[in-house]
Amino acid sequence: MGRNSHRGNQCIQSGAVNFRNIKNIPDDPSSLAPGTVWGVYEDSQGSLWVGTDVGAGGNLLTQFDAETRKVKRFQNDPNNQSTLLPGSLRAFAEDEAGQFWVAGEGGLSFFDRKTGKVTRYTRERTAKNRGRNGIFDLEPVVGDRNDLWVGSFGGLDRFNTRTKVFTRIPLSQDTTVFEPVVFVMLQDAEATLWLVPVKDCSILISPGKVAIESAYDPRDTTKISDNSIYSIVERKSEPGILWLAMANGAGLNRFDTKTGIATHLTKKEGLPSNTLYGILEDDNGTLWISTNDGISNYDPDTKQFRNYGLDDGLMALEFDQNAFTKGASGVFYFGNGIGVTAFEPKYLSTNSIPPQVVISDFKLFNKAVKVGPDSPLKEPLSKNSNITLNYDQNEISIDFVALHFANPGKNKYSYKLEGFDKYWIDADNKRSATYTNLSPGDYTFNVKAANADGVWNEKEHLFNLPYCRPGIKPGGLFVICRLVRCLRFCV
Repeated sequence: MGRNSHRGNQCIQSGAVNFRNIKNIPDDPSSLAPGTVWGVYEDSQGSLWVGTDVGAGGNLLTQFDAETRKVKRFQNDPNNQSTLLPGSLRAFAEDEAGQFWVAGEGGLSFFDRKTGKVTRYTRERTAKNRGRNGIFDLEPVVGDRNDLWVGSFGGLDRFNTRTKVFTRIPLSQDTTVFEPVVFVMLQDAEATLWLVPVKDCSILISPGKVAIESAYDPRDTTKISDNSIYSIVERKSEPGILWLAMANGAGLNRFDTKTGIATHLTKKEGLPSNTLYGILEDDNGTLWISTNDGISNYDPDTKQFRNYGLDDGLMALEFDQNAFTKGASGVFYFGNGIGVTAFEPKYLSTNSIPPQVVISDFKLFNKAVKVGPDSPLKEPLSKNSNITLNYDQNEISIDFVALHFANPGKNKYSYKLEGFDKYWIDADNKRSATYTNLSPGDYTFNVKAANADGVWNEKEHLFNLPYCRPGIKPGGLFVICRLVRCLRFCV
């Protein structure tokens, strides 16, 4: 697919590493409808559905029809009850009979894909039903896809698609308070339904019972790190382990449902942002996470992150709640403020070539040292592996760079000054090392780098010039390197 190509009439822009960006083109009705994406779904027929919100201008639903390759837009008409309900469209589902259901801020609708007509199903506006038409999530019941779990501002319902009847599932024994909000639902490998967030706890629905399981305590670091969660997933290889995308800057949590212990991952461990929105699992068991600063891929087995941004081909960095899905075709979709980014993880290109590192500058007291007969640098850095300094020239800076220009801003570095550093220093993308008050002695500076895909150049290359060794006067009582420092560069 070319960098700007068309599938049917829709414009799809391909990114640097096989990201496809679906976006609105002004005055082009065959493109995605304008607005912020709040819901996205690929149905069993291969069509893509995207709900967008243009604020006061209304909410629209765009269909990219897989069969006809045409683009259709649908929206609410206040004078026509056969059109979509007003409000943002967040959730989609198909039942056992293949019927298509659309839910959002205004309630639940059956959408006839052949005619484009809608049949609306909403709760009666009473105090008891307060918030139950404001739907966030919609999931077919495992084992009985004729029923749908409906999570809303008003709690949890079970909707029968044959009888068209809602059944309220009480989540609180106290009838004097409103039901807790249900933003996210997950049915795990044992058909247990997990609901989050719900007032500082998770609620477990299993056959025949409703049990409240405490999962959040701000005083306990072994609990989940916040009570607001935007997404939840269970890896196929880890039954009973839930991965939680936390709101409010609380990062990624690994929650063990058997022990109740949560492990917290943040920017410190490699996330691009601590505010997360969606999590999807690929066929290799790695997690793809939409954030406030791009898309992140995390491998729980190796504990490695690979982050993707604008330089990788994304059209925006900030993604949205609810706007993520894995299609039956294997395509992942993540929505943002201007469109949808689509990709198949197995086709994302990676760069396996490790970068070569060179020393780019050497400074004394923060001033660059020039080559000259009276300078510590007798030859250019590219030819020089040794530098001899006077005893009082004890503040140095060494600049380095990786000769790898595919997304160079994400190259990472690690360095070590032998004779001073006990361990390798993780410099992230910083390309300079500074040392002050060095004692007289013999030092070797080593530096290595990794490209944007985390491939490290582990091989050290030694410049082919004599190693500066300290001289010793007869009797071994006077060491010349008390007066000089000898540096050797290894990359």
